[in-house]
Amino acid sequence: MVYFTEEKAVALATIIHDGGNAGETRLEKTQLVPNTTILKLKAVLFGVSADKKFVYLAHDTFKNYRYSFWAKYSIYEVATG
Repeated sequence: MVYFTEEKAVALATIIHDGGNAGETRLEKTQLVPNTTILKLKAVLFGVSADKKFVYLAHDTFKNYRYSFWAKYSIYEVATG
């Protein structure tokens, strides 16, 4: 679960280890959900499935107790949008 930053973008950062170059790491970013979808839902946090095919977006939140809250969740399929 990750909270959004000010720019409201969903970017999955994947670290790829290249074994051929003595552990060289490279950072790749891919936008999974369009900003318009995030802004339309007024999403506050998101999570990505292990296979990177689905993203859940939490929106319409209200505080429950101290550090907990209730929210509506929408599942976004990356392939079809």
